[in-house]
Amino acid sequence: MARRYSLFAATPLIVSAVMFFAVAANAFLGPTDLLAQQPQAKQNDQQSPNTEIAPGSESASAPAASSKANASEATPTDAASENSSAPQPTTEKQKSNEPPAEEPTPAQAFKSVLDELEKEILDLEQKTKYGMQPIELYATELTEEYNSIAALLADKRIENYPKLTATDQHSFDRLNRISMKLWYLEFIGSQLFNDTDSTRQISRRANGLIKDHSEAMRDPVLSKRFRDLSQRAMQLNHRRYLSRYRNVFHFMRQPRQEDNDDAPPAAEYSIESLRLPLSRLLRLTFDGETIALDRNHWETSFGGTTLKEIDESIMAELAARDIEFDSEDRTFDYQKRQLLSHPPQALLFLNFQHFATRDDRSPRLSSLMRTPLRSISFQSDQLNASFVDSPTEFQLFVRETNSGRKQILQFEYKEEGTLMIRIIGDRNFQLEQSADGRMRWIDIGDDTNVYEADSFAKLYAEHPDAVESRLLPYLDRFGILPPLTRFDSLVTSRVIEMLKIDIEKAQSDVRQLIEQMESGSFSQRQAAYRQLTHNIERYAIVLDQLPERQVSSPELATRLDEARKKYQSQYREVDGLILRSNWLTDRNYLGKLIEQVSDANKPFIRQQLDKLAP
Repeated sequence: MARRYSLFAATPLIVSAVMFFAVAANAFLGPTDLLAQQPQAKQNDQQSPNTEIAPGSESASAPAASSKANASEATPTDAASENSSAPQPTTEKQKSNEPPAEEPTPAQAFKSVLDELEKEILDLEQKTKYGMQPIELYATELTEEYNSIAALLADKRIENYPKLTATDQHSFDRLNRISMKLWYLEFIGSQLFNDTDSTRQISRRANGLIKDHSEAMRDPVLSKRFRDLSQRAMQLNHRRYLSRYRNVFHFMRQPRQEDNDDAPPAAEYSIESLRLPLSRLLRLTFDGETIALDRNHWETSFGGTTLKEIDESIMAELAARDIEFDSEDRTFDYQKRQLLSHPPQALLFLNFQHFATRDDRSPRLSSLMRTPLRSISFQSDQLNASFVDSPTEFQLFVRETNSGRKQILQFEYKEEGTLMIRIIGDRNFQLEQSADGRMRWIDIGDDTNVYEADSFAKLYAEHPDAVESRLLPYLDRFGILPPLTRFDSLVTSRVIEMLKIDIEKAQSDVRQLIEQMESGSFSQRQAAYRQLTHNIERYAIVLDQLPERQVSSPELATRLDEARKKYQSQYREVDGLILRSNWLTDRNYLGKLIEQVSDANKPFIRQQLDKLAP
């Protein structure tokens, strides 16, 4: 008969076995280890009902088994509710399966260091430019205004200033004044920042990165970035010195000119690439039948103001913004006095020097600013240039030193009327004007051409196509703005205006207005003067041809001088060109002009052609 064992009969044996294992564990682990296991046992007691314990596990205790049994008796709804309300603790086993936090790779760590280094370098570069944040904020406001105006003038050229509408001229004046203010803020800021310790420390830090990140240096991209930043860090102190002691006056470059700039790379500067700053200095104008250097052109770059007025405006604005600095610093005071003493033409040459040497770390400079003779010169890796100016002469010389062609530009003008322009490059070009006005033009390229005439006006009249298609564009290419030509809008509109004028009636009107300006009634004198100046385009020719006459009062002499000045500034060059070139009676010219004007103006030209018919 099979022997049966009941659970109650086996109970003593189970209890004895459990006690045996407990004593053995105590002997093996010691009391301290058992205490250390108690939190784990407590954690097991508190495990969620869904936590399973592997069958036969030695870590399963009676309370845990009881908890499991209770959980099995709970309804599914109760179990789900308990799971949703209580957070699930992470077991040691689950922790061991989680991936450890990733350490940055050497390349990532080096990139982070370089990011921080670049930020600090940029901050110091800005300080060398503006000195302090309030000045930088003011400069940012002006820059935004500058860019908004420049966007409106994107299709206009400052060198065409005389040909622009009054509205566009006003906008360019504003643009130039803002540009001067921005440079002056840089000039002030450069005098404020004199922290040599910071610039040296960041350079030493950059050098120390080689040792700390030698492995990451193998990455070619990071290595190049490190070299670039190290170079910038090394240049900080030199940059601070240059900005403080050699902050050359300059205008801003319009964004359009930056984006569409066809200039060659820095290592290959050419005279043509510096055409814009040269064109602020060099413009030819008609003076009778000859051509001359237009000294009035220099004023157009300064927006009707002076550097001294810009200084006063900036200082007042900084005071209103509660921005204080040591304006009595000896270096700042000396640099300021030097700059404010420069005439417009010297400032314009400095503007040219700035753009010609902006990528050269150590240009060699010299200047002599003793009136009446002023002389400035510089030598860089790309160009040599010199400038000499006095009341009786003007000289500009530019030579390329690092290009294959090594072009030369030489411009000399004397008030006695002599002019010499020589350009040596892909062509040998020379334009000479003697004191008596005689003109000679030599052009040697694929073939040789020599043109001579008694004056430039006659040279133009005899060879209009050659002058317009070859001579003047070549001058413009090297930054020498040509005089007005026969189909410029200013000229054509003035020709139409002249054809509309009844000369005899205009002469009668001017004589009558002059008599009224000599009246004993102030109101009558004032009304006559206003009528004369408001209709200056109609009376200009007659006024310019008035013979010298005695006047009854100094007031009349002054008023007539003012009217003549207004005429000279607006129409004298144009009218002189038209009359001396005989375009009003040139059937060939008028025949071409009638094809270009509006239908409303064609009848006036047609009427003139009818008068000239044989």
